[in-house]
Amino acid sequence: MGLERLTILMQSKKNVYETDIFAPIVEKACLLSGRKYGCDAATDRALRIVSEHSRGITFLIADGVIPDKAGRGYVLRRLLRRAVLFGRRLGLERPFLVDMAGAVINRMSGIYPELKKRQTYVLEMIASEEARFSETLATGLELLEEIVRQTKGGRISGQDAFKLYDTYGFPVEMTTEIAAEKGLSVDLDGFESEMEIQRTKARSSRKFSFDAAATAEAVKNMRHAEKTCFVGYELAIQKSTIKDILTEGGTVDSIEEGDEASIVLDESPFYAEMGGQVGDTGEIITDAGRFEVKNTLHLPNGVFLHQGRVINGCLKISEAATAHINEERRRDIARNHTATHILQTALREVLGEQVQQRGSVVTPDRLRFDFSHLKPMSKDEMRRVEEFVNDKIRRNLPVYAEEMPYRHALEEGVTAFREK
Repeated sequence: MGLERLTILMQSKKNVYETDIFAPIVEKACLLSGRKYGCDAATDRALRIVSEHSRGITFLIADGVIPDKAGRGYVLRRLLRRAVLFGRRLGLERPFLVDMAGAVINRMSGIYPELKKRQTYVLEMIASEEARFSETLATGLELLEEIVRQTKGGRISGQDAFKLYDTYGFPVEMTTEIAAEKGLSVDLDGFESEMEIQRTKARSSRKFSFDAAATAEAVKNMRHAEKTCFVGYELAIQKSTIKDILTEGGTVDSIEEGDEASIVLDESPFYAEMGGQVGDTGEIITDAGRFEVKNTLHLPNGVFLHQGRVINGCLKISEAATAHINEERRRDIARNHTATHILQTALREVLGEQVQQRGSVVTPDRLRFDFSHLKPMSKDEMRRVEEFVNDKIRRNLPVYAEEMPYRHALEEGVTAFREK
């Protein structure tokens, strides 16, 4: 039995919303909306949803979750937007979730002190996200009402549901819930089809490149599916064996001068593109031919694809080969990789520990670091970050690799992967 159910029994209440865990939060919703809890079922439901979701989003943001289009960030966004929607049903036309979150923090911070510690950040994040959704909510609701009126056959099309999602920020779950209240359903398969069309448009197309679909096809048709053994941390040159050759037409036994292909090796010093860092380039050389590696990709099954073109001669499957990376380029990439870690530390130092990595690009000549923050950085903040990074670079600190247990690493202050 959970704490909340136990509390209901101990306090002789009908439900958790009447216990001292939730009552102050529900009372805040009543105060803001001018409604009274217990008057009618529809009002009670809206008050409960606003109260429960307010608690959920407050804890999620305090735990470091950020509104997003996927994963746990999408769950947070759905909760927040559903709370706004039901707030409208209570007559709350102006932003109100910051006040609700304040009530949650006042009630819960005695047991969960991190809520108080991160209060400013939590409230700013909620205010920003609520304002963003409020800009399109009214127009989106009007469009949804029009769609409901015009819908025949009792089902909202996937195309209409996608338009509400893509243009007005309506999670499809929210559209489905509103439709159900009107006695309608939503074509979820059609919605997924529209989503896939959007994903396809977003994919970049390069000559003989592997997007998600092509990658899956490559894995299915590959004759050698064992993970590539990466030796690139210790070696720049490695003797290896060609295990497979892939071209646009499928797997082949050999390739000749001018052919573009991807080569699979059993062991490789080439770093495969992953985590925002570009793949290594270099050469694969056999007794009979030379292959220029223009990029290295990491497939889901752990196999590395060395993409490029035959410069001269020919290369065959099962041949012995020597793989040699472009060492100068690798050193440039390594410098920029280290710089991203220094930059992240600087950002957390200047802006606060809530800063989280949202993506990165590391190439030989530049780096890009995407991070979460509520507002544009000021000139002073940018100056302080620059000074921090430049100071660390000038000090020429030693860079080394060390393996240790996960918990030990956290105790040493290492940033966990999920925090990057």
